[in-house]
Amino acid sequence: MPQTDHPLPLDRRSFLITGAAAGASALGLGAVQTLPASADESAAPPPYSETTVFTNADRTLPYNVYHQVGIVQAGDGVLLAYAEGRIATSDLTRTVDLVYRRSPDGGRTWDAQISVLTRHGTVRHDGADRPVCYFNANLLYDSATGIIWAFCDRKIGEPDYTEQHQFEANRMVYLTSRDNGRTWSDIREVPADLFEGKPGDRHVSTAGHGLKTSSGRLLMPVSHQYRHYRPDFTASFLYSDDGGDTWRISEPIPPRAPYAGFAELRIAETAPGTILAIGRGRNGDSEPGLTGGHFKVRSVSTDDGLTWSPAELEPDLPEWFNGVDHGMINLDRPRHDLVIVSSSDVPSGFTEHRGNLTAYYSLGQGRAWRRGPRLVSGASNNSDLVQLGSDLAGCLFCKGKYAGRSVYQSPRVVFARFTLDWLFDTDRPAPVARWRLDEGSGDRVASSGSERYDGRVVDASWVRDGGRPVLEFDGRAGFVDFGDVLDPGPGSFTVSLWFRRASAAVPGRQLGLITKGNLVSTRAGFSVVLSTAGLPVVRVNAGGGTAQRASQQATTAVLDDDWHHLALVIDRSRRLVNGFLDGSILRWQSGGSGPATDVIDGFGPIDTAEPLRIGCTSVDGVVGDHFEGRIADVAVFRRALSNLHLEELARAGR
Repeated sequence: MPQTDHPLPLDRRSFLITGAAAGASALGLGAVQTLPASADESAAPPPYSETTVFTNADRTLPYNVYHQVGIVQAGDGVLLAYAEGRIATSDLTRTVDLVYRRSPDGGRTWDAQISVLTRHGTVRHDGADRPVCYFNANLLYDSATGIIWAFCDRKIGEPDYTEQHQFEANRMVYLTSRDNGRTWSDIREVPADLFEGKPGDRHVSTAGHGLKTSSGRLLMPVSHQYRHYRPDFTASFLYSDDGGDTWRISEPIPPRAPYAGFAELRIAETAPGTILAIGRGRNGDSEPGLTGGHFKVRSVSTDDGLTWSPAELEPDLPEWFNGVDHGMINLDRPRHDLVIVSSSDVPSGFTEHRGNLTAYYSLGQGRAWRRGPRLVSGASNNSDLVQLGSDLAGCLFCKGKYAGRSVYQSPRVVFARFTLDWLFDTDRPAPVARWRLDEGSGDRVASSGSERYDGRVVDASWVRDGGRPVLEFDGRAGFVDFGDVLDPGPGSFTVSLWFRRASAAVPGRQLGLITKGNLVSTRAGFSVVLSTAGLPVVRVNAGGGTAQRASQQATTAVLDDDWHHLALVIDRSRRLVNGFLDGSILRWQSGGSGPATDVIDGFGPIDTAEPLRIGCTSVDGVVGDHFEGRIADVAVFRRALSNLHLEELARAGR
């Protein structure tokens, strides 16, 4: 049965949603059956796991390949994973259904059967019965209204007809659901007059998911395409500030030669009101060094998506052959500046053209990118990302290559759940030395890491804490001695440790946690101490005296007897010394305990002949400021750990 499109009332600047029908049954292949949630959802998730969402191995379904995927999280945490289910495999096919599956448990399990959002069929158009189907689904959930908006691209007619009548035969349309994707409204057109004055010959959706910004604005990308793709695509955004009652359109992303194209884009809010768009660029091989003339481009809006900066090259993210839809999200919990992208990473000579789907991430609001681990080695295709928790994300992607067919199409779509531990694993530095301090007996502590530095226990006791052995210091004589090792020198440096202050320890004297020299701020070396008021202090001195000394001091005292994570970071690239308490750089101030600054610009090497010691401070070999409490898991890194890595260490626990 052909489906019906309904045009809407409009003016030239906006269109108004009037009486959108809701409650029509989704066109399912049989009744949708929801699987039970996992029996142990409280258990820590594995670092990486996969489930199959769509596969052509299920021959009860007509679909041979799946393409152009997306995923969105709706109410009650329900996930909707969607894709083009293609019966014929050609890009010119008109036998395409938009299909989806729902997951009630964060992607662990999925509906037993596929549901159909839109079916292919025939429609009376331009004096003839012509084939009709829908492509490029893009969904957006509005938590304020409970509505899922599903935009897609309607194509009418045989390929030759469609090419000759692009604007008339191609329209952006939408459906809505008010019950987390169980049922959907009729299909409705986005009025053509809305795009008057915008570039391009047709205006259609782009696959992936839309965005609800922190202000409550709804954003939906629109692709402006020219006939024969010359010049290439650009993009604008439908937006609504009233929950979808009225939609308007933004200014387009301005082209900037030679980065003329901006297609298949994704958006993420990297700070309140700041939206990052990354898409596929193309310049027809006019830019030397850009393989195939294809590359990633970026644009930024600082007014919540209304206007956009000119397109510019994104050099840190790869793009090969004819481009491929990528995924992008920002994790708004616990921090806003972590952005994740899933994209092909295909080396020169890779014959499959699209593959090696890899996770990339930025710790600076998308301004610089690091390569994370691969999700798959070999042929892979379009992808989309979704946030599942504060340190858990998911990636829906096309896996494999359909035999005997274009590299663009895959026989399977899988959903991968991954933790930040997995994401950062390839970039997590190994310590040069780590002392767990869990031997439980004896007067020696052994180190692990890339270098070996064993230590000697002096007048400290082994006790059990939480079922594990730790070292306890009595505040009078105990410490661990390693000799003259592990100077920070001229490079970046991090010291990480766990401590638990004794309940009997009272403010009034300084307590040393780890030191190499620097008993007082005018002596060379570094130290991590609790001040007389119980404030954590990190301190360095690059040569003795007052000329090259710096410190930071926490503004909150540690006076309880809980375990806390504390870190000293010497960051030569940023020319700062930083402290972190329980994974946070907040509530620290420059200076304290002598120095008035935390800037180390121009500092020489931080070296001293003093021994490295835990549980005290020392000068000229004489110990003092004995710690009263317990210390565990001390590690030294010859680099400045990032804020996020230190958050990870603190969250992981002792």
